[in-house]
Amino acid sequence: MKKAKKEKIEKPESKKSAMSVFKSAFSLNFSKTTWFMLLIALAFFIFVLYVMTKPIPPPINTSYMGPLVPVTGLKLAPGEKYVYELFDQSLGKVRLNSTVKERAQGCIVVEADSNGVTVPFCLDELTGEPKVQQGPDQQAPGQQAGIVPQFTQPWMLALTENWTWGNGMNTTVEWMGSVESIESSSTYRVAAIGKVKGRMAFKVIIDSTVRRVSNGKGFPAENWTQVVWVDSEKRVLLYAGLLNGHIELVEAPFKVEPYAEPA
Repeated sequence: MKKAKKEKIEKPESKKSAMSVFKSAFSLNFSKTTWFMLLIALAFFIFVLYVMTKPIPPPINTSYMGPLVPVTGLKLAPGEKYVYELFDQSLGKVRLNSTVKERAQGCIVVEADSNGVTVPFCLDELTGEPKVQQGPDQQAPGQQAGIVPQFTQPWMLALTENWTWGNGMNTTVEWMGSVESIESSSTYRVAAIGKVKGRMAFKVIIDSTVRRVSNGKGFPAENWTQVVWVDSEKRVLLYAGLLNGHIELVEAPFKVEPYAEPA
């Protein structure tokens, strides 16, 4: 009886980085923007695995150009509903709903709903920051899911004419013998005040940069500019351009007109 021949199984090179494996598995002619989105997705995937397997989270250093100084508080009333349509070239059209439920003890409770998934948030009515309701060791509602409400942000409460601000973040993760670092920074500035969708609004220009270093090798920085229109009274998002589309307020407690860039 002949002995079966053993097939030689080649072991993958152990020195390959997580990114090289990722690219070889998806060796397609993606556009620059698509590769950028994949890099962000990979970074998030690595972060999740790290948190699941390590008792101590990876170091995340955040710096700010200066403190945010709100000039107004959140002016959201119970019963108000803000509906957005997000259009992306790859995802198509997505509808996002945010409903104000109640105000209690300096907190505004908002429910964000997308594709049937509802997440509650407690926002500080003075700063717009997610607020812990029960104890110092508990996360603010919504943070456990890694989600934040997008229709209003803390920096929107600080907007004034000629306002500028900036922040940066540096994250380093060691995983499967690979060291991945991502540096990101954004600067915000009020470029104009005009009428958009029938409302007086701040035009905010956001310039962002992301740099990635894998095992000591640096990659070209990705830069992009985003234009955001913020309602000057309610301090909610009216319209924002995205990398491959836009997000727009379509239903609100006030009359909403079609978007048109001011002359």
